[in-house]
Amino acid sequence: MALDAKTKAALDKSYGNPPKCQKCGNNTNVVTLVHGKPSSDLLEYYQKYGKVKLAGCRRDPKNKVKYECTQCSAKF
Repeated sequence: MALDAKTKAALDKSYGNPPKCQKCGNNTNVVTLVHGKPSSDLLEYYQKYGKVKLAGCRRDPKNKVKYECTQCSAKF
């Protein structure tokens, strides 16, 4: 099933504009970490566009990491 334009736009709004990397300054290779079981739409978005990283089912409440740079591997 393909993402419709409305769903893709909503996912872009939520995940498509992360901050630049705090380590290397890159602003194009930073992805948002997503915890929990992904919806089918989010899974397709991940597979097609790579703007999110599926980070497992549970998140440690003490862990404040929200983003990862795919260029230098920094997590922030």
